[in-house]
Amino acid sequence: MEPAKDNKKVVRENPEIINVSNKRNSSFYVFLGKQLLKEHKEIEFQALGNAVSIAVMSAENLVR
Repeated sequence: MEPAKDNKKVVRENPEIINVSNKRNSSFYVFLGKQLLKEHKEIEFQALGNAVSIAVMSAENLVR
């Protein structure tokens, strides 16, 4: 019997989508967006309610 392997890697369904919340500021999402743009051609911000303004600010900063 072979021992069980604990090498579990978390794989996201859509790694180019960022879910934005109110708990973090826009600079965090700008940093995260820069990291994802190194691997993907385009990324997408998704947000609801008050987090929409944070998503818009982050996207505008990434465009610059």
